[in-house]
Amino acid sequence: MFSKILPLLIIVLLVFSCKKQQPQLPANKNAEKDTVRMGMVEINRKLIEIEDSTLTVYVKNLELPFVRDSLGYWYRLHSESTAKHSVTDSVFTIEYKVYSLDGKLLKQKTAKIELGKKQTISAIENTLKKMSTGSAATLISPWYLVYGTRGDGEKIEPYQSVRIELQVIN
Repeated sequence: MFSKILPLLIIVLLVFSCKKQQPQLPANKNAEKDTVRMGMVEINRKLIEIEDSTLTVYVKNLELPFVRDSLGYWYRLHSESTAKHSVTDSVFTIEYKVYSLDGKLLKQKTAKIELGKKQTISAIENTLKKMSTGSAATLISPWYLVYGTRGDGEKIEPYQSVRIELQVIN
C-alpha cells in the first residue's frame, strides 16, 4: 500500500513545489523624485559652466601664460620648480594673499601646511606640489574651488572667484 501512495505523493509534491513565486513590488515604488534637489544640482551646474567661461575670458585678457589645472583653476608659476615633493611628508610655510578679480585685497595669511592633510584650499595645495622653497605663483580660482556658496564670513563673498598670490617661504 505504501508503494502505491509514494509515487502519488511525489507527483503531488512536484506539482505544488514547482509553482512560480509572485514577483515583489520594488521597495521604492512610491518614492517620489527629489525634484528640489535635482533642480538645485542643475542650477549649480549651470552656474559653474557660466563661471568657467567667465574666468576663461578673464585669463585670456590678462595676456599672461596661465595654465588650466585639471581641477578647474588657472595657475602661473613665477619660477619653475625642479624639486619634487612627497605629498605625505612635505611641510611648507607659505604666505598667500587673496584678491578679488578687480584687485581688492580680501585676505592675507601666513600658514604652515602639510601636504595631503587638506589644511588649505585645494587649489593652493595642488599648486604647492609644483613649487619649491622661494618660488611664487598666481592662481585664478572659481568660487566653487575656494570659498564656495558661503564665502569666508568676512570679506570674501559667496560665489566670489578670486586671484591668489602664493609664495613658499620654506
